[in-house]
Amino acid sequence: RTATVAVTRGGRLDITQNFLASGWMGDCEKGEPVCTFTDSWSQNPATPPSCIRITYRPNSQGWGGVYFQYGEHNWADQPGIDLRGYRRITFRARAEGNVFAEFKAGGIRPPGKPHPDSFEVSLGTVKVTPQWQQYSIDLSGRDLRNVVGAFAWVARGNANSGGLVLYLDDLAYEE
Repeated sequence: RTATVAVTRGGRLDITQNFLASGWMGDCEKGEPVCTFTDSWSQNPATPPSCIRITYRPNSQGWGGVYFQYGEHNWADQPGIDLRGYRRITFRARAEGNVFAEFKAGGIRPPGKPHPDSFEVSLGTVKVTPQWQQYSIDLSGRDLRNVVGAFAWVARGNANSGGLVLYLDDLAYEE
């Protein structure tokens, strides 16, 4: 399955409508019950009617995450999309308890693959609390001509030893 880009409204490109959450990494490659991903969670979304709910239980690799990719399971085998002109990524996040997660974009660059991401940017590890918070990733000066990995979350097991429940909403590239 290939992602198709929806027309932006007001200079906003919805990540969940244009990219696929198919880049499961680390422990999350094992799938359930180590990681779950529910894209239509209706309890307490930031913007109704739903949000994304993610669960992660640290396992043998000690870390897990998921990339939203342009094209299902696209680890730079297929071209990305040109998103030049977008200036930031915005999203909202909350957690059950306190969670430590990294939020990033770009960075899919496996050796020898023909279509690596043309950029990489990260907020670093941030503390996500039970209250919805707005986050922004600055894309100023980034080369967005080939975006394969539009957005990702990554969590380290040692920072979240009891596992985590993370909620995401309103993920978008903005002009």
